Amino acid sequence: MSETAKLIQEIGVAFEEFKSGYNARLDDLEKIAARPALKETSGEILTGGQKEHVDAFSRWLKNPHSPETKAHLAQFDTKAASGLSEGAGGFLVPEFLFRQIESRVQDVNPFRGLVRVIGASSGDIRLPVNNNDAGVGWVGEGDTRTATAEPTGAQRTPTTGTIYGYVSSSEELIYDSAFDVRSWFVEAVGDALANAEAEAIVTGNGTKKPTGFLNATPEAVGDNDSPARTVGALEYIATGTLGAFVANNAGSPYTCPEDVFADVAYRVRSQYRANGTWVMSSSTAAAVRKLRDSDNRSFWVDSMAMGTPPMLLGRPVVIAEQMPAIGANSYSIAFGDWRRAYTLVELGGLRITVDDNITTPGQVKFYIRRRLGGITVNDDAVKLMKFAAS
Repeated sequence: MSETAKLIQEIGVAFEEFKSGYNARLDDLEKIAARPALKETSGEILTGGQKEHVDAFSRWLKNPHSPETKAHLAQFDTKAASGLSEGAGGFLVPEFLFRQIESRVQDVNPFRGLVRVIGASSGDIRLPVNNNDAGVGWVGEGDTRTATAEPTGAQRTPTTGTIYGYVSSSEELIYDSAFDVRSWFVEAVGDALANAEAEAIVTGNGTKKPTGFLNATPEAVGDNDSPARTVGALEYIATGTLGAFVANNAGSPYTCPEDVFADVAYRVRSQYRANGTWVMSSSTAAAVRKLRDSDNRSFWVDSMAMGTPPMLLGRPVVIAEQMPAIGANSYSIAFGDWRRAYTLVELGGLRITVDDNITTPGQVKFYIRRRLGGITVNDDAVKLMKFAAS
């Protein structure tokens, strides 16, 4: 065989090997492309390993005592390097389901969408506070720049704790193949966590839980007054009447209920007021909705678009049922830039363990928990309305 023929033969063999490998790879890609994706109502699509993790978690929810479902789910925790095992601290909820739970929590706990939320791996956190006292100066071209006063900084340490709860269902329902266990889990866990989380942001005492923005007794002391307010305490503006709004044309200090809203809004500095949001409970909102000025006009503006909040003095109103109802000396309405005022800290993910301590036969109970921290970091950014004479 000539050298040319031998070379052609070698090229042909190499091409066949390449074609075989290429076709095999193409078949694999076609199988992956044909694999059904997981699409939720949010429009998010999940494929590959993420979908397999969610499926493994769902199978474990339906049969939490099965060694096979436990072992399969444990593989994903290992791959995620979470450091969590079923024996040591429960399974880590898949990120996809965790995001859905977070969305559910935000629906019930509106503060989730208002405050600053950060993640951390340790509870030893120091949050910087800017005192807005950096020195500045003016110079002409070529003039010497002398040193100015350096800004003083403070730090606030969020208090932390573990929020936990139990969700349960009957064995018959869990094992039913037609039962959407994932949707049930997202809704049940989200509702279980949301109310407790919101209450902690509002009134948490800082003992093994976040410190709420109402924990420090509010004071009628301005941002620049001397002596200054207690650190972490919010400023309040009184309505002028104990447990109620002032009546129309009642004279000093207010002539109509709208005046106190203007005082609260404009007591907030302009840099915070621009992003301000009113927060109150449904019962308080109902009372505000009925208020009229001296010309019998409502200053509450309902939205004409679905999903858009009502407005007060040009700023949105958010309903938070954890806010105090109107009563004597209550702080029932708050306004300001919540993202600048309060920080919520997430420490790790959401963990789940099946609880074998069942007192009701035929029930399956899951123990869920996560660590959270929180604290007011800027007590100038939000003001309160106090239902009091002064």
